[in-house]
Amino acid sequence: MISGWISIRLLGQEAFGKYGIVTNTVGTFGILAGLGIGVMSTKYIAQYRDIDAERTGRIIGFSIAISLISGFLISSILALFSKPLANNLLNTANLILVLRIGCVLLFFETLNGVLLGIISGFEGFKQISLILLLRGIIGIPLMYFFIIKFGIEGALVSKVTVSLLAYITSCYFVENILKRKSIIISYKFNVTESLHLLNFSVPSLLAQSLNIFIFWIVNLMMINLRGGYTQMAIYNVAYQFQTIITFISGSINTSILPLLSNLLGKKTYQTFIKVIRLNIFVSGSIAFVIAIPFIIFAKSIMGIYGEEYINSFPVLICISITSVLMTTNSVIGNSFISSGKMWWGFVMNLIWGITVIILAYFLVKDGAWGLGLIFLISYTLHLLWQSIIFWKLILPKFSR
Repeated sequence: MISGWISIRLLGQEAFGKYGIVTNTVGTFGILAGLGIGVMSTKYIAQYRDIDAERTGRIIGFSIAISLISGFLISSILALFSKPLANNLLNTANLILVLRIGCVLLFFETLNGVLLGIISGFEGFKQISLILLLRGIIGIPLMYFFIIKFGIEGALVSKVTVSLLAYITSCYFVENILKRKSIIISYKFNVTESLHLLNFSVPSLLAQSLNIFIFWIVNLMMINLRGGYTQMAIYNVAYQFQTIITFISGSINTSILPLLSNLLGKKTYQTFIKVIRLNIFVSGSIAFVIAIPFIIFAKSIMGIYGEEYINSFPVLICISITSVLMTTNSVIGNSFISSGKMWWGFVMNLIWGITVIILAYFLVKDGAWGLGLIFLISYTLHLLWQSIIFWKLILPKFSR
């Protein structure tokens, strides 16, 4: 959050808008590189860690190997096409170098995603918290120094540096966990087992990539309007507060996924159902309470970033409400994941994506405010139909 404020104040409105679209672009390709492996490793490590150490070792080896290959390939593709991407889609030739620096970030973040998924599968939430704390503490001074020296390119270099340090730290924690659990990483893949893992990760990849791809497409639609990068900056300023609203509830939700998978592995279905219901109530309530001050004091908060942002406070209000909806959606989404119903999750996200595109056709011309409305409406509808599907079609199967 502090590093975000620093980048906004030092880069200026238009440059921050460009920085935002570059990080969104890198994130879009990063989801493709991740292949849904992080979520897959969390689920299956949690499911088998207590009953099959050998299989758990193979799952870890498979996850690491696939992430290395996919991370390198997707990063290389983005580097290769960074020039036409900057010229034709982003309409700014001076973003070519920034995109290429982003390719390095993409590679390390792909590896970090899988390592965090592995740690989460062992319920190593203390280690995850330390990694996030490290990123925050180191990221703030690095962001300030590199932006002062190199501008927007420096902002990306600081993120690459932090990502590399996080990768080294994650490797250390994974090694310690495996030693303590007496689990050995194996790269001797079982074809049937690998296909089973991919059968889970493919719909997970499709669901995740669809979300961020849709977000990226809508952003591209906006930046190609007159004053688009300025509107992108306004939206990104308000969007930062989504992280604060969803952080605590998101942390709870992240810790619940391996627990739910472990409960299903032990076939304790009634406890599984109780945990889901409790998680929906707790996570949603926490997000709602945190969102209230951002809604009430939206104008003053936006003013902290400069006078040019004050009148855009309705965007923050919109994003704050959307964040509460997203938190509840995420809880239900994790229930799909833990129960192995990933294709249902993909279908839900596909309907959401179509809804966003239809809304964008009418609202994106209104800039940051229109973008906020697009996601507020779409996530409201998403919560409605996702809840119906889960509670009426999927949950009853575990109640028998």
